Amino acid sequence: MLGRLVVGLLGCLGFAAAHADALTDLRAKLAGFGADGALAATLDLRCDSRVGAGDAAKTADGRIRVDVEDGPRGLRLGFDRDLLARAAREAEARAKDPEMTTPLGDALDKATPANVAALTNVASALLRLLDGATLKESRADTHAGAPAQLLVLDLPARLDREGRDALKHFDAHLKLWLDASGVPLAAEERATFDGRKFLIGFEGSLVEEARYEAVGARLVAVSRSREETFSGFGLNNRTKTVTTLTLQGR
Repeated sequence: MLGRLVVGLLGCLGFAAAHADALTDLRAKLAGFGADGALAATLDLRCDSRVGAGDAAKTADGRIRVDVEDGPRGLRLGFDRDLLARAAREAEARAKDPEMTTPLGDALDKATPANVAALTNVASALLRLLDGATLKESRADTHAGAPAQLLVLDLPARLDREGRDALKHFDAHLKLWLDASGVPLAAEERATFDGRKFLIGFEGSLVEEARYEAVGARLVAVSRSREETFSGFGLNNRTKTVTTLTLQGR
């Protein structure tokens, strides 16, 4: 009886050690990437949103294209003058009629330097996401028809004290597919939450899918889809942002 117990405990310890090694290896692999070398690309971004419910809901669908350069001189974003002029006219119309939507403005709000940098240097963004994560599963799988290693991780809620007090339920996990050398190929993040504040309930969700490519010393997100929902405090919102990064010279 004691022998079986010892064997079982050793098996559990070995399982935990293997999980720890897989997460340690992933962090080491990501740390090996950086933002060295020049990168030029075109970013196509679509922001599709719905605010409200039923017949009263307002929808907007904004699409923009941005020139991206990232290298020794830093990140540079180029916006077409006609696009900026149309966004300015859109903002002027909104000032006269607050019921107007601003699809171009919404899309431009998503194309911030920080958001674009998270695409051109995915390794740093993934390392931040892994901070405090717990590896739940590591197994052989396939991605795009090729062999891959799948890691499944539980993610913590990153909230201040006020947010933690209001939150009643939170569940978030991340799936990462790695190639034979441990480089991330794709990711899927899902999260749901609900809570109550000032006696008012709220809930929301997040679904994000991304595909990665190693470009020299960089890990780049060549495509990403992120959908967020939130209801509560009189709000009922859904926003979906889809980005495609087309690398030049490839």
